[in-house]
Amino acid sequence: MMLSRLRLLLVVWGVWSSLARVSSGEHVEASTGKVEASSMLDAKKKQVEALVEWVRSKGGFVDTQKLDILQPTGTGTGTGLFAKEAIQAGDLLMEIPPSCIVSGNPEKAFDEMQCDTIRKLIREFKLGDESSYAPFIQYLATLPKGRLPSSWSETARALIRRLLGVMTRDENQRLPPEDVTGWITHEFVQGCRGDPKNTMEHHIALLTIQRGWGSDMVPLLDLVNHHSDVVNKVNTQTNALDLDTADTGASARLVATRDVAVGQELYLSFVGEEGEV
Repeated sequence: MMLSRLRLLLVVWGVWSSLARVSSGEHVEASTGKVEASSMLDAKKKQVEALVEWVRSKGGFVDTQKLDILQPTGTGTGTGLFAKEAIQAGDLLMEIPPSCIVSGNPEKAFDEMQCDTIRKLIREFKLGDESSYAPFIQYLATLPKGRLPSSWSETARALIRRLLGVMTRDENQRLPPEDVTGWITHEFVQGCRGDPKNTMEHHIALLTIQRGWGSDMVPLLDLVNHHSDVVNKVNTQTNALDLDTADTGASARLVATRDVAVGQELYLSFVGEEGEV
C-alpha cells in the first residue's frame, strides 16, 4: 500500500509539473515549441547576463570563461550550468558580495518561512526598477508561479494531502515532504502575518522556499541544479547555507570540489557525503 501510494504521488507530481511547465510557457506544442523555447531562453540569457554584470559591478566574481550558463540539460526539464573549459578542484567559480544578497533575520523565521526575508523581498518588488537589487528582482519576477503545492487550488492541495496520508496538519504524514500544502495558509499567513489574498506576496514567499539559502536570497546560485548523488554527480559546494551576511558581511562562494570536464554539468547538494544536511 505504501509503495503504491508513493508511485501515485510521483505520477500526480509529474503530471502537475508538466502542466505547470505548459502554463508557464516552458512547454509548448511541437510545431512552435522549438522557436518559442529558443526565444524565451535567449531572453532569459540576456537577463542573466545583466545580472552577472550587476554582481561584477558590486565587486563580485563570476567565471564566465569557464562557465556556460543556462544551457539545456537534455532532459527537457530546464537549463543548467556547464563547464565551458576544464575546471579543476578548488577553482572559485562565483563570489557573490553581500551587497547583492537579500538577507533577513533568521530569528524572525516561522517554521520554513523566512518572514523577514520575505518582507524585504516584497518591499524590493514594490520598488521595481528603483530597487537597489533591481537586476535580481527583475530576474525573480520572471520565474514561473505554481511550482509548489502550497500555491495550488484547495482541490489540488486536498488531493496531495490524501496521497500523503493526512487530512489535517495535526496528523503524522506517511510520506515526505512535511506540510507541503500549508506553507502559505499556515507558515506565511499565520506565522508571518502575511496577506491571505495577495497572490503576488504568496509567490514571493514561495520563492524563498524554492530559491533561498536559509535566510538569504543569493543571485546566480540558483542556476546550479541540485543532485542527490553526492558521490558521483555533485562537483561543487557553497557556503551560502552558512551565511549570516547581516553579522559578518561574508560573500557567497561557489567552489569546484572535483575536476570537471568540458561539457559536464555542475551540481550542488544540500547533503554531505556522510548524509548530513
